Amino acid sequence: MAAYVIFDVQIHDLAQYQEFMKGVKPAIEAAGGKYLARGGAHKVYEGDWEPRRIGLDPFARTVGLLATARRRGQRRLQRRLARHVGKWQNVLVASC
Repeated sequence: MAAYVIFDVQIHDLAQYQEFMKGVKPAIEAAGGKYLARGGAHKVYEGDWEPRRIGLDPFARTVGLLATARRRGQRRLQRRLARHVGKWQNVLVASC
């Protein structure tokens, strides 16, 4: 079953964020994903969510395989992002 990851990123240091992102695309591709939407204009239609920079990445693999891939590679990238670049939240949604 395919899955989607929705990211909400708050950038504190743009230069370090850009450097950080060089390692993100290979990690996403290694987990069977790709960029679908990243950093474009967005609008909240309901609720009080205030996203900063949105990313949407589809993954062809099952949620279980994605979780395994994230444990191996993405945790290191997440810690680096949190320490040096900004903060992010993400949501994993399994497709129907």
